[in-house]
Amino acid sequence: MKKKQIMKRGLEEIGQQKKAHQDVYDDIKSEGVQNLEEVAETLARIPSTGQMEKTKVLRSVFMIAAIVLGLLRIASLLFLGTAGTLPPAALLFIGIIALLVPGMAIYASIKGNPDLFKTVAILLIVSVVRSLRSIELDASGLISFGLIGLVIFLAFFIPYKMKTPFQKVVRTKTVDGKSQNYYDFVFDDTRVKSEEVLDADV
Repeated sequence: MKKKQIMKRGLEEIGQQKKAHQDVYDDIKSEGVQNLEEVAETLARIPSTGQMEKTKVLRSVFMIAAIVLGLLRIASLLFLGTAGTLPPAALLFIGIIALLVPGMAIYASIKGNPDLFKTVAILLIVSVVRSLRSIELDASGLISFGLIGLVIFLAFFIPYKMKTPFQKVVRTKTVDGKSQNYYDFVFDDTRVKSEEVLDADV
């Protein structure tokens, strides 16, 4: 099973159906998949309800920073377009990024998709590299740089904080009357417990 298939299945079963990481891992293992360490590492990156709750503030800051950054970049684009300091192709590219980044940031934060956080960071890095010559270090430029740094940092930090811990353990099985050791993986259950959900709804 490929990483994309594991991620897609994990996002559906852990993210939408609220299954435990261990249950999803055991189901995949029962299907005869061999690359169990890769399965465990991929599933661990998908946040449970508990990890989503723990990172709520970080994800909110990430969304707000990305939205403010997008608005600032659109405002600067309007100025640069009026002044004629950038070619139309460059303006179009930066404009698309300015609109795309906030949208992806919001979607990544709501869905908890770790790959989308990384995509946001990459898009911002590419955008900065392409527009370095046109950036002025005035007040708005410094604010933009600060927001870009914050969004990029959070785009890597949030997925790290959302990971579900797991342990690599040695188990024994009997094959043709002989004992064989093999590696298995055990996840912590980081979901929000039913009592916590009820308390949150009160």
